[in-house]
Amino acid sequence: MVGSTFRRVNVQQIKNLVVPMPRPEEQRSIAQALSDVDHLIAALDKAIAKKRHLKTATMQQLLTGKKRLPGFGEGKGYQQTEVGAIPEDWSVFKFSDIMRLITCGIAATPQYVVEGRGYPFLSSSNVKFGRVIWSNFKYVTKELSSSAL
Repeated sequence: MVGSTFRRVNVQQIKNLVVPMPRPEEQRSIAQALSDVDHLIAALDKAIAKKRHLKTATMQQLLTGKKRLPGFGEGKGYQQTEVGAIPEDWSVFKFSDIMRLITCGIAATPQYVVEGRGYPFLSSSNVKFGRVIWSNFKYVTKELSSSAL
C-alpha cells in the first residue's frame, strides 16, 4: 500500500494482483448453472405469488360464507343480518365482544409483520363501508398490549 493518511491501491499493485480463474468452458458452465438457478427462483417466486393470490381468494370466500368447508352448512340457507346475508348457522358479534381492541395509534410496522401467522392485526385499511376487507389482513409477531406501548 502506498499512501498518506488514506490507504489506497495504485495501478501497479492492481496490475500485479493474482486471481484464480477457471478455464473459459468452466466459466460458461458456472454461468449456465447460475442462470438456471435464477430461472428456477423466478419460477418459484411466480408460483408462490399465484398460491398467495389463491389463498387470499379462498380466505375471502370462506370468511364471508360464500363457500363452506365440507361438513359445515350442508342443507343450510342464509339469513339476512345488519352486515348482509350470512350462513344461517353463523352469528353476528361486535368486535369488542370477541377481540381485545387497542386504539392507541399502533402501526403494524415491518419489523413485526409476518406472513399469515402470528397475532391478527386489524388496521383501518381493513375496514371499508362498515365491512372487514380480509385480503389485506396482517399478522404481527408479538401480541401488542398496553405494556408494549
